[in-house]
Amino acid sequence: MRMHRWTILAAAGLLPFIFQYSARSVPPEAFAHNKEAIKLYNAGKIKEAIVEFKKALTIDPSNADYHNNLSQVYMSQNDLTNAVSEAEAAVKYRPADAKAQNILGSLLIKQNKLAEARKHFALSVKAAAKNSQYRLDLANCLLADKKAAEAEKEYLEVLKARPRDSLALSCLANALRAQKKLPEAETQARQAIASAPGSADAHLSLAGVLKDRCKDKEAIKEYETVLKLQPAHSEAKAIKDQIDYLKNKADTRIP
Repeated sequence: MRMHRWTILAAAGLLPFIFQYSARSVPPEAFAHNKEAIKLYNAGKIKEAIVEFKKALTIDPSNADYHNNLSQVYMSQNDLTNAVSEAEAAVKYRPADAKAQNILGSLLIKQNKLAEARKHFALSVKAAAKNSQYRLDLANCLLADKKAAEAEKEYLEVLKARPRDSLALSCLANALRAQKKLPEAETQARQAIASAPGSADAHLSLAGVLKDRCKDKEAIKEYETVLKLQPAHSEAKAIKDQIDYLKNKADTRIP
């Protein structure tokens, strides 16, 4: 069973909607259409908003902000194909834009195109080296792509800026676990819990490490804690299966 995949995807989700009016000089008509599109989107008129964004791009096709805006609207409608297409246009016209690269990486990871996503997350970090969230997204992508050692290095960089970040600590524990560095992984998972006792992520990370260390009773306790904290957890069935497996394992052990 592959645990923690949900954590990686959640951490690599799209940024909150930040519609751009574009700082550079733009044709007034294009600006007006973009502004109207934002107004329509905020009013829940999605189809009309898309039409207005397209009008803005017809006038100003190389405006990366407008492409990003349209990409995020498509993503809000679960239209991943068009969202990726617009995000690719944004990075084409503004390759050094860290946010644009991060958005494209986030979309590609949803398509499970991990190698491509990794490239764009790396470019976002290169363009904004001090942005720890972009680096965390890169680390999560590396871990999803089974590059645990590289992910570990990136998590450590994130933790220099955010030493008590529970999610980063949990994910670092997962990266260490993937490399069989179990004592170190347990330490990081326990630090994650200390930083955020109510974090299901942190308890799930610790549960996995304890299971690997054959500390079955402790692992069961942590798995049960995850379900208490988050009964509708996306991995709830897998967690219950793990609990049952560990309990049955204990029952069949020779005294």
